[in-house]
Amino acid sequence: MLGRIFPRLGQRRAGQGHLAATARRLFVDRAGATAVTFAMLLVPMLMAAGGGADFYAMWRRKADLQQVADGAVMSGAINADAGDNDAKVKSAVKDFITKNFDTPFKATSTVTTTLDSNLGQVATEVTSAMSTTFLKVFGLSNLTFKVKSAATYGGGLMEVALAIDVTGSMDGAKLTAAKAAAKDLVQTLWTVPGTTKTNDKVKISLVPFARYVNIGTSYRGQSWLDVAADKTWTTNECWNEEQGGYCSATKTVTSTCYNDGTPYSCSWQECTNWVSGKIVNVCGTVNHATAWNGCVGSRAGTADLQAEATAASKIPGLMDTWCNAELVRLTKTQGQMISAIEGLSAWEETYIAPGMLWAWRTLSSKQPFADGSSDTKVKKAIILMTDGANTVSADPTYVPYHWGSDVTASNTTLAKVCANAKADNIAIYTIAFQVTDATIKKILTDCATTPSYFYDSTNIAAMQQAFKAIGAQLSSRRLTY
Repeated sequence: MLGRIFPRLGQRRAGQGHLAATARRLFVDRAGATAVTFAMLLVPMLMAAGGGADFYAMWRRKADLQQVADGAVMSGAINADAGDNDAKVKSAVKDFITKNFDTPFKATSTVTTTLDSNLGQVATEVTSAMSTTFLKVFGLSNLTFKVKSAATYGGGLMEVALAIDVTGSMDGAKLTAAKAAAKDLVQTLWTVPGTTKTNDKVKISLVPFARYVNIGTSYRGQSWLDVAADKTWTTNECWNEEQGGYCSATKTVTSTCYNDGTPYSCSWQECTNWVSGKIVNVCGTVNHATAWNGCVGSRAGTADLQAEATAASKIPGLMDTWCNAELVRLTKTQGQMISAIEGLSAWEETYIAPGMLWAWRTLSSKQPFADGSSDTKVKKAIILMTDGANTVSADPTYVPYHWGSDVTASNTTLAKVCANAKADNIAIYTIAFQVTDATIKKILTDCATTPSYFYDSTNIAAMQQAFKAIGAQLSSRRLTY
């Protein structure tokens, strides 16, 4: 009846019934297709889930093996330091892996160990495997993994430069303590840990620095050096000379003087009444001389930001200039180095950049000395110790002399030389000895290879401990990879 009264409503219900039937048929068809698709994806899904669990277990097992391998090479390094032969060292590595990995994990690892006496290094490669749980179903019953590790012993091939501040502010107890610390370091580096053998694989250089560096006079005539010949001559001259003059009264003048930037109280006698004498014209022979004492200055521009010196870019020798003790090139002779350290004395102002630069030059395989090895496996390090900030700089007006007072320029030069030396694969350790200037401490921190290679020593004991720590780090057993 409703259909007759409302014909459209009847038609709609009939249409809805048709749609519902069609929907039921589609649902049945899709359910069947979904079941087939799910069945097809089930195998790779199970494989991925189970395989992921197996691979995670392998990753954890490999991490365990890496830790054991690290311990094994350290064990081998201890045996190598004790003087054991290759067979004993290799056996120590193998036994450590067997005891700490193979036995607890019921594994059979393949261990290949090598010794490099030049590098002072024990290296091992360990291959092992573990059984799978889920991947077995798919025919993969084992997962194989490999680790590598290496440790140094006895220092290995090493070239080390000591750049020591010998400026006026170091005079007295500070320099005495620094010399003792440097000698201890030298003895540490030249003695193989655990033995009494002298380590002939270690070379050390010494670069005392103040306003200038003294390279010694034996290099005159070298292609990389620009220095005039020494000469003497005489002239006949006349001059006025006061005769019979004298001081009849003096007074004491007290003031503040400076030694390498460090203030101190000083006094002197000043004449307050000079009694003039007779002015007489005198003539005679005057002897003149000019000589080179081994002091070297800076090249113009940015040339001295790099260590190399050539005939096209020569290092300037400074005539009639005095500087501190001569540097010592890389040597294996312990007595020579100890004697040179003992002979250091303090004098003059501070310019740190030349100290760093010449330390780098002593380690370089290029001119001026070309003493350093070109083998990248040789460990190279600079240890720089200073007790204060820069007080002088290179003088752009009077190149190549260091008569300037632009401390900012000196700091910038030092930072750039440090960066270039590090780029040349040289490790840099810096020691600030009772330094109060925050700017130079920041530069020395940045100069060091890492912040941990910078030592802020506020007293003599801390400075000496810094040298000991550096010596132990350079010569001790440690993991290299």
